[in-house]
Amino acid sequence: MTPIASISADQLARARRLVALRAEQARTIAILAAEIERARAVHSASSKAMEARLDFKRHPERLAGLAEHCQRNPPRFQAHFVRRYHWLLRDMIDPLPLLHAPASAARPHQVDFHALPVAARPYLLGPYIGMHQNQRFPELCLLRSMPSKGRLVIVQTGGPVDPETWRQHLPRIGAWLGGEWKVARATASEVFLVRHQPLPATIPFDKRQLKHGALFIGFDVTSHAPTYIQFADLSSGTYIPGAAGTGKTSALHVVLRSIFANLDFFAAVYLVDGKDGVAMARYHGLHPKIRVLYDEPDFWKLAADLNVLRRTRNAEQRAAGVDKATKDFVAVVVDELPTFIAKPATDAKKEHALFLENLNSLAMRGRSAGIRMFFITQSPVAEQIPPTLRANCATTIAFRLPVTSHATELFGTLDGLPDPRKLPTGQAIVRQGETGTIHHVQFPFAPLWNPRRPA
Repeated sequence: MTPIASISADQLARARRLVALRAEQARTIAILAAEIERARAVHSASSKAMEARLDFKRHPERLAGLAEHCQRNPPRFQAHFVRRYHWLLRDMIDPLPLLHAPASAARPHQVDFHALPVAARPYLLGPYIGMHQNQRFPELCLLRSMPSKGRLVIVQTGGPVDPETWRQHLPRIGAWLGGEWKVARATASEVFLVRHQPLPATIPFDKRQLKHGALFIGFDVTSHAPTYIQFADLSSGTYIPGAAGTGKTSALHVVLRSIFANLDFFAAVYLVDGKDGVAMARYHGLHPKIRVLYDEPDFWKLAADLNVLRRTRNAEQRAAGVDKATKDFVAVVVDELPTFIAKPATDAKKEHALFLENLNSLAMRGRSAGIRMFFITQSPVAEQIPPTLRANCATTIAFRLPVTSHATELFGTLDGLPDPRKLPTGQAIVRQGETGTIHHVQFPFAPLWNPRRPA
């Protein structure tokens, strides 16, 4: 019988450590295998959920929120989302033939457009309105569109974009998507649609809406963005007509607040009140630069003095090689201009005629010298503002003008404009200076301001 070799204590201890290590490794492998299995299950469930989420052919309602979902994911997933969306549009116009059926059996996929939830509809605009080129429907750009916020970027891959065709479809698009839509801009291959949300009927005035160096002219009706004209870019004459009760008076005081907030740009501000000082007296003594006038002779003298100032400044500018003033503006705001236009019944007719000539000269030539005048009347008729003076006012802020002849007198043809005869209270059409730029704006409501009380 062969004797059993003896095992030392160190060998026994080492063997026990190896056995324990093996057992520990086995437990680790079991844990890792379980985690891998769970990860596989999660991945499988996620893949199935993703496939279900992107099964647009059987569930087109799942298009809702696709753009936002796509933008939240990394690029490798974004490409998959775009591809599945593209396949749906292709199947709706030019489906690929099935492997087990003849090519002739392929039929365009049909969608019940009116059964779709509103959030899913922007993705199928092309099929809905039947617009396609070279067997391709326009596609919504999933990476740049924000349907929930009313901004759509449509990519037309089958041919060039025709913006006019899209504009013709806007009423139908609005009826289907809800709201009022417009073509914001277009390129050769893309068209940008935005949903127009109406502004509130009344927007409270907040002095934080004012901007340094610029005249605040309200909020753009389409973009809702505050709109401004730099004082340096204003024409010498700004005409503000509008029927009674259209928001003209409130807008006038917004204009004044804008000027008062920028007194560092002005050498002087003259408020000429055709209501015997009733409206403008509240601003008397507000600042040394501000002066309130309401007597005709005072206004006549002001017009003559400003013409002297204009000539002096123009001479200084010529000597300095300066084209126009960028500071030390002089503002003249005339409320109820007809009070001063009416011919006097006294012997002062010559002085009055000279006054009108001075006004025309300031409106025609005062811009470069920094003269900024604002004339407020109810309608653009000769009895309220002389035609020559009106023609020299390159900037117009027109509130509602119910009479057609008054609207066409200012804007000529009304095609392509918001109808000046139907503007809601507080809204105005602004034609800016010599560029002819048109803004459709809504002024905030500014109750008459008493400077001696907290604003």
